[in-house]
Amino acid sequence: MGRKASVFVRELTAVEKQKITSIKRKRIIHCSLRQSVDIVLLSSEGWEVKLIAHRVGLDQSNVNTWIKGFNKGGIDALGDIPKPGKGKEITKDIKLKIATIALSDPKQLRKPFTSWTVETIRQEAINSGVIATTSWEATRKALKNCGITTQRSCTWKESKDPDYESKKKHHRALHESA
Repeated sequence: MGRKASVFVRELTAVEKQKITSIKRKRIIHCSLRQSVDIVLLSSEGWEVKLIAHRVGLDQSNVNTWIKGFNKGGIDALGDIPKPGKGKEITKDIKLKIATIALSDPKQLRKPFTSWTVETIRQEAINSGVIATTSWEATRKALKNCGITTQRSCTWKESKDPDYESKKKHHRALHESA
């Protein structure tokens, strides 16, 4: 039984080479895009799937999928390539849910921190099913739209005193009656 032939990308066009090189030079790109670009470049240089998989840290079947996808769909098959135009608008309802997260006490949501950052709010919105995916910037804009700015830090202090709640209520009542 003979060895299975390795899969390679088709010959790259001049435009594809230019676009891939341009993507590769960017300082900040999504890791899956970097991997797919590396796979295409290494395959175009004659590297076998097994060696590419080892180099980029993926399974050989994933490398084969990327190569076959590129051979079929070209640059667009690499995925995660920024598309021109405005992204999806976050609805008012979702913005309010994101704001609710930001205004909540992280400890009540069993978080290991006492103040929110835009990134932790974004993560919580995704993890709790408020939104499927969103960027840091879109989260910041949603908060700003609801009147929440990232300059102010809100922290929640906790007391170990068992009578803390009753003392707090009494203290508030004194301030309100004054």
